[in-house]
Amino acid sequence: MKRYYYMDILTILATIAVVFLHTSEYAFSNQTGDSHWVIAVILQVTFIWAVPIFFMMSGAHLLDYRERYDTVTFFKKRMTKVFVPFIFWSFVWYILNPFIFHQPTDYHIGQFIDAVMHNSIQPIFWFFYFVIGFYISAPLLAKITNKADKTLALYLLTVNMVFVNILSYYYEVRLQTDNFFLHGIQIGAAGGVGFFVVGWYLKNTVLHKWQKNMLYVAALASVAIMIALTIYLSIKRGKFAREVYD
Repeated sequence: MKRYYYMDILTILATIAVVFLHTSEYAFSNQTGDSHWVIAVILQVTFIWAVPIFFMMSGAHLLDYRERYDTVTFFKKRMTKVFVPFIFWSFVWYILNPFIFHQPTDYHIGQFIDAVMHNSIQPIFWFFYFVIGFYISAPLLAKITNKADKTLALYLLTVNMVFVNILSYYYEVRLQTDNFFLHGIQIGAAGGVGFFVVGWYLKNTVLHKWQKNMLYVAALASVAIMIALTIYLSIKRGKFAREVYD
């Protein structure tokens, strides 16, 4: 299997970025206007790409899994590497939480299943739900992501861009309910599907210099806009505007 060294570098950088995110959570304190709060917001926005980068690399690695093994083998590998650890550590936290937070509880399997389904055991496990959802969808997405003909992949990314990255973002920033079209376009606009597919697309596409430059400029503009808008709306609303850099 070919090794992509830029992904090794991205893994290192994204890991460092996660540390920055978890050490700048003062941004969520609603101490709007405070100089330390402003620095924390800048760090949060600047490094928010960490987990999406991991999602993109998962798509880059796994959406061509049929070149290496069949779908049954794919699910077996994902089961042992992700699903089993997810259930195991969810159970550990389910047992320990009452002792950590000094809350009496009546342990039973129904309560555990309900807590897993609603991510109420350990909220930091949210990424497991994204990744497992991606694995379940991978056999379908793998049919769309075709190296010889990227038309369907581009169509899916266009739908995702319009309905998630533009329309949904607009309504989230305005604290309004998501546009109702999302309920009918799940395959192209659900969860983090765009991250996984665009990761595969960038791995298998040679970009022209002008395309790279356009992406660099867009990235820098996005960071500047998100920092400014997060600070402005947080101060205006008197609480941290997390949705601005979603």
